[in-house]
Amino acid sequence: MDRSSVYTYRRWKARTGFTLIEVMLAMTIFAIGILALGTLQVRYVSGNALARTETEALTMATDLLERLKSMPFDHSDLDPGSYGPYQRRGYEVTWDVTGDMPLNGIKTVLVRVQPRGRNARTLTLRYYLPEATR
Repeated sequence: MDRSSVYTYRRWKARTGFTLIEVMLAMTIFAIGILALGTLQVRYVSGNALARTETEALTMATDLLERLKSMPFDHSDLDPGSYGPYQRRGYEVTWDVTGDMPLNGIKTVLVRVQPRGRNARTLTLRYYLPEATR
C-alpha cells in the first residue's frame, strides 16, 4: 500500500460516524416528537372520557323519556310541574312537564341530565306528547 492510499483511507475513516452535535440534535428532535405524542394521548383519553359521559347521559335521558311516553296521558308523573332531581349513577336527572304547550291536548316533556362533579354539559331532550295517541 502506498503512502497516498493510506492517507486517503485514514481521511475516509475519520469522516465516518456521527459527531456529538449531530447525535444531540437527533435526540432533541426525537424528544420533541415523543412529547407531542404524549400530549395527544392525554387529549384522546380526556376526549374519550367526555364522550363516555355524554353517551351515558343520553342513554339515561332516552330511557326516562321512553318510560314517560309509555305512561297514560293523565299519569301523575306527567302532570304539569317539575320533577326531580334524583341521583342515578353519578348523574342528576330532572324533568319538567308543561300542559297544553305548544297546542291544547299536547304536553311538553323536557328531560335534563347533568353529570355531577364533572365538566360535561347538561343534556336536554324535549318531547311533545299528544293526548290523541293514548
